[in-house]
Amino acid sequence: MPILVLIAILIIGYIVISLLVNATIGIIGLLIPLLIWALIGWLAGKVMSGRGYGAFGNILLGLAGGVVGSFLFNVIGANWGDDGLIARIVVGVVGSIALIVVGRLVGFGKTA
Repeated sequence: MPILVLIAILIIGYIVISLLVNATIGIIGLLIPLLIWALIGWLAGKVMSGRGYGAFGNILLGLAGGVVGSFLFNVIGANWGDDGLIARIVVGVVGSIALIVVGRLVGFGKTA
């Protein structure tokens, strides 16, 4: 009987460890893109205004900038977004800067 208990404990331990590892990988899989988008937004903010837009604003700007930048680079025929992390950051920053410029042209971000 004790051998069955030991086997059951080992199986349950294996399942628990597997679940914890998968959860950790899932969290890291979400955290890395968020950090990259925040970096993109912060870099675009530094280029355009000398400051960032706060953590949440940087993440949103980086995400939207990546989409816009990919579209713009595809329009001109340059597929930089497929060439690695640095290229994706450059594409995202260019797209974020384009969003900031368009936002300023339509009146967002103006101070009274």
